[in-house]
Amino acid sequence: MPHSGEQMKIFSRVITSYWGIYGVLALLWIVGCIVAPAFRTVDNVSNVIVKAATLAMVSIGQTFVLLTANFDLSVGGIVGLSTAIASCTMEQNLLLGVVLVLVVGTAIGFVNGVGVAKFGVNSVIMTLGSLSIAQGIGLYLRPYPGGMVPLSYIDFFAISVYGIPVVALGLILVVATVCILVLERRSFGRHIYIVGGSEDSAIRAGISVSRIRIAVFSISGFLAAIGGLFMTSIIGSGDSLVGESYMFQSFTAALLGGTAITGGEGSVKGTLGAVFIIASLGSLFNLVGINTWYQNIFLGVLLIAVLTSKLIYDRLQVERVHYAADMA
Repeated sequence: MPHSGEQMKIFSRVITSYWGIYGVLALLWIVGCIVAPAFRTVDNVSNVIVKAATLAMVSIGQTFVLLTANFDLSVGGIVGLSTAIASCTMEQNLLLGVVLVLVVGTAIGFVNGVGVAKFGVNSVIMTLGSLSIAQGIGLYLRPYPGGMVPLSYIDFFAISVYGIPVVALGLILVVATVCILVLERRSFGRHIYIVGGSEDSAIRAGISVSRIRIAVFSISGFLAAIGGLFMTSIIGSGDSLVGESYMFQSFTAALLGGTAITGGEGSVKGTLGAVFIIASLGSLFNLVGINTWYQNIFLGVLLIAVLTSKLIYDRLQVERVHYAADMA
């Protein structure tokens, strides 16, 4: 088929761009160990993993959505709503609470996908509305932080081996591995890249663009709900606004990890590396006494720098192609 080469080009770009982020992560840890001796302790490693767990869930889901050239602003609201639902239901029935959280999170994502794919609503507008609705329901359930979560639930996620939170680490690795395999080894993953890279190519290839978009938003809602379940174990209660920072941080992680804001390019591997950079930076800043506000400023500057450098690089590539064509 004439468009098969274009499809493979779109898909192959994702596998080649994530190693640099792990080099940055390694450099950060070297610097951190030098400037803050406590940074290299087991306690700090544990703290970084715990911080990364919820962010990893939300950011991986955000990556799926961004790959189709869309945005999900509702993820933070889903995290907060998940803790509120969990704190209202788990004390009576733990399993019901977990299932209800996952169903609600996935349902919100599904509705987002239907609005974007079937009714043509801009993803920013659609998910901003969903964010407001999720926060409103969460505040109705939990106007103030509170509620009870079974101690057994908290203890399960707190299980550690030699000080390392193995359940949190296992959650990150399992979810990341499954999502990597889906994106890189399954036709569904290739279709996601093709839809984000060229909707016309996807249509010509017989791919249902609307189904792909509904699916990625549903995945994002589901993973945000998992992140909310983990957050519930950390705070031991419900807090409808606890997820507010995750919208921005998930975008930062996905974009810093190499996911293109225009869709069709990126990887869970890169996103995961960026998640650990953000979690490690937060831990390092706390250890050296840098205020949270400055951490947010730094992440904002970092995000702008990444996007600007990407735009400049793409522009130079286009100019190089045009120059080569003119010389020919």
